[in-house]
This record gives sequence, structure tokens and C-alpha cells, in this order.
Amino acid sequence: MKINLKHIHRVKKKTSKGHKYYYYHRFTRARLPNDPNSVEFMVALEEQSRFGRPKEGTLGQLIEEYKASPEFTQRSKNTKSNYVTQMEKLKPLTDLPIRGLTRAHCKKIQTKYSDKPSTANLIVSVISNLMRFAIDMEYRTDNPARGIKKLETGEYRPWTDDEFKRFLVGASKTLSMSAALGLFTGQRVSDCLKMKWDDFADGLIFVKQQKTGIELHIPCHPILLKKLSSVPIEERGVYIVDRTKDKPYSRSHFTNLFIAHRSKIGLPKDLHFHGLRKSSAVALADAGCTERQIMSITGHSSVEMVSHYVKKLDQKRQAKQAMNKLAKGNKL
Repeated sequence: MKINLKHIHRVKKKTSKGHKYYYYHRFTRARLPNDPNSVEFMVALEEQSRFGRPKEGTLGQLIEEYKASPEFTQRSKNTKSNYVTQMEKLKPLTDLPIRGLTRAHCKKIQTKYSDKPSTANLIVSVISNLMRFAIDMEYRTDNPARGIKKLETGEYRPWTDDEFKRFLVGASKTLSMSAALGLFTGQRVSDCLKMKWDDFADGLIFVKQQKTGIELHIPCHPILLKKLSSVPIEERGVYIVDRTKDKPYSRSHFTNLFIAHRSKIGLPKDLHFHGLRKSSAVALADAGCTERQIMSITGHSSVEMVSHYVKKLDQKRQAKQAMNKLAKGNKL
């Protein structure tokens, strides 16, 4: 029986006799009795709730209120999961008064995780969102995390043509199809894994990006169109990259498959699936597409990011033209 009690974490485990459920208090992590319908269960839950409830006016209380607010609940599933993971890292500060969080606290947390710059930046971003929420709730009047300089994370590099061809050699149908979707639609891995056959019609693929909610109708490149059309109707499940007939791959499962294949064929470790999104944007820019045209395919919400690709290629193009003129003029 599924229960929907507050502050309960239910763990499902497979046993020789079927599935068994274990219950834990979400805050204290204490194990609760096995039967959620028993008096013992309710008594233990009340006991742990009294002990585990965040103190009034603390960061712990703010986090719980934020997680119940539309500012959090209306975010995508992946974003919520990432935010919860980062908020768990703030547990040592849960008893700190909301007004007691300082810029120094934020900088120290960023420094603590500086060996993983992306994680450090995300934690600061989550703290900043919490503080904006605190301001809206009139718990404080300033945001100590605002304006903290992000750590440099480096960039996902685009794939070379040779790397793409090498990746496809010996790749499973799953990896081959996902790579084609990544390169020829310019979408993130999470969106490629959620693409359905029903989203493919009239030479277009419909995508609603999980991260941004942006909706796109992307015309299929001839190579992708041929690949999709070659899959017999009777072999199509729900998802284009399907784990089973009606179940998609999780991002973690797919990433493990990707890394294993990359390692097996000897491609460099700095080759990531996300680099295909960059390859797509670069190829579009190299074809002479404008920023807005590129954004209509990739769904980038920032013109600045796309301009980076266009300007970089434009500089390369201009430099070649300048050197050709110099060579023809034979002035040196």
C-alpha cells in the first residue's frame, strides 16, 4: 500500500518473496516500523517529527518552505533533483538564523567544493535562490550570494568529424541513435532520451526542453531523417532511444553506457555527449546561420552564448579572407 504521509521516505527493495518497503523519516533518517497502518508507526513518526522539525527562523525552516513553494515545485524534475542534492550540502547550517547567513558563509561553501567548479557554482546559485525567496517572505532584506563570481569550469568542446565517425563504429543502436539525435537536433542528453516516436512526424521532431520548458519543432537533417525512417514501425516503442518498448533510459544509466563505449574505442575522456550540442551550434554557425536561426534549432535562451559561436567562426572566416588578400597582393 502506498502512503502519502509528510516527511516520509519510502525505500522499495526486491526480495526473494517479492518487494518489501522500508520507511525512514526524511529529516532524522531514523528507520520507522514496517507497517504504516500500525499505531507504532504513527507514534514513531510523531516522535521523530518533533525531533527533526527545523527550528523557527532558521535556514532549515527556509529550505522546507522553499521546497513547498511554486518557485521550487514548478521547476523541472531534473532541476528539482539537482537543487535538493545541493540543499543537502547546507545541512551543517540548518540551525543558522536566516538573517545570520553572510557572504563569508557563501564564499566558504564555494571554496569547500572548488575542486568541482560546476558543483560549487550550482550551490551558490541555489543559495541565491533561497535568499531571494527569503526576501520575498520578508525574512531578510539582502541576498549575500548575489554577485559572487563563478568559478571557471571550462567548456564542453565540440566533437571533431573523425571522433563522431569513430564513435559510431561498433556502437549499439542506443548509442548510435542518441548520437545522431544529439548532433542533428542540438539538444541536451536529457531531452534526446525523452524524445518519442509520436514526436516525429512530417520530417519534424517536437521537443519540449526539460531544463527551460522551451518548445521546438526541429526539421530533421537528411541523415537523421534516413536513420529514423529506417526503423520499422513494428520495432518502434514509445521512445526513440528506448530501454524497453515503453521505458526510456535514465540519464545515469545512459551515461554509464556512453563512458564504457568511449573508453572501449579509445576516445579521449574530455569527449562528452553535451559536446554534440556544441558541435551542432558550431556547424549551424559555420553554415552562415544567424544567432536567431541557431537558437530556433538548439533552443538556447541566451543570445550571448550563441553569439560566442558565431563570432568565433566569423573571426576565423575573416582572418582567412584577410590572409588570402595579402597573399594575392604579394606585399610581403
